[in-house]
Amino acid sequence: MENAKLADIIILSLAVALFIIGVHQLFVFSEARGLQDGIMASYWIFMVVAALLMWMKFRKDKIKNIVKNIDKPISLKQNLSTKAHNTSNKSVDSKQKNKK
Repeated sequence: MENAKLADIIILSLAVALFIIGVHQLFVFSEARGLQDGIMASYWIFMVVAALLMWMKFRKDKIKNIVKNIDKPISLKQNLSTKAHNTSNKSVDSKQKNKK
């Protein structure tokens, strides 16, 4: 868990740093060439920031699902009885269809 938190902190820090660099590039290029060229020059940086934030969100959701599923105990007996019940229902259904 601590490694996951460290990775999230690194991803977030990188996203913030790139956002600041993107804003700086936007201002620098806007002064020199105009607003449209400034936006075009720094657009890729903002897309990397968006990708990093989405990746961080995906990682958090994945970890939440893993932790959520760990808390649910699954007994082998329950799984086997559920599978046996499902297969017996299928065989009964197929026999009833064959009779009709």
